[in-house]
Amino acid sequence: MNKPIVRKTFRKIIPVFLTCLAIVGLTACTGYSDYDEYHENGVRFALNSKGGKHALVMEYEWNGSMDKESMMINVPDEVSDGYEVIDFGGFTGIGVPALFEIKCYDDYHSYRYGTSDFLAFEGTDPSLYDYPVSFEKIEFTVNLGKNIKKVRLQYDPDPEPVKVTNEDGTVEYRPVEPQNQWFAFKQEDGRVIWYEATLYFNVSPENKYYYSENGKLKKRE
Repeated sequence: MNKPIVRKTFRKIIPVFLTCLAIVGLTACTGYSDYDEYHENGVRFALNSKGGKHALVMEYEWNGSMDKESMMINVPDEVSDGYEVIDFGGFTGIGVPALFEIKCYDDYHSYRYGTSDFLAFEGTDPSLYDYPVSFEKIEFTVNLGKNIKKVRLQYDPDPEPVKVTNEDGTVEYRPVEPQNQWFAFKQEDGRVIWYEATLYFNVSPENKYYYSENGKLKKRE
């Protein structure tokens, strides 16, 4: 009489056990399950010393200035005593996304996420806002080093088409809408300017995985 109970209990345990294994495996796969933070030239890195000294670029800490130096994101080959920078965006911990993005730390001009006066971007139609707005483009230059193996962006300006299998079995590749970051900056007259941030990539000619073409990031075949 007890056997069915044991069998049912065992069946309940298996999914839990497999889930735990998946979490452990994902933690190991990220390579940054236990990392130290490092900051250099406005770039925030995660450093991992397990299985080699590797670094992940998590974000660029923008000061809100529009000068050339502030709009330049430099990703070196190595940081902090020999850590190779191999990931531009990725995952940490048990698979928590750390996809690369720009974060503005200019509290006076910008309405930042997490602040009490945060503003959400609703689109480029002024009628969607209850305050006067205008829209402009700004461009960040990203200089990628030779050791970058993987690029993962929170906002992808040039996404790859998605493979879709139709009901009749045919396969097609459908385009994906490009995404850019938007930043709201308040003006003295009460207006808000929404800046669309685009990325212009320069890649080291020694990089074996990526190259740039007219500022667009391309994968090597």
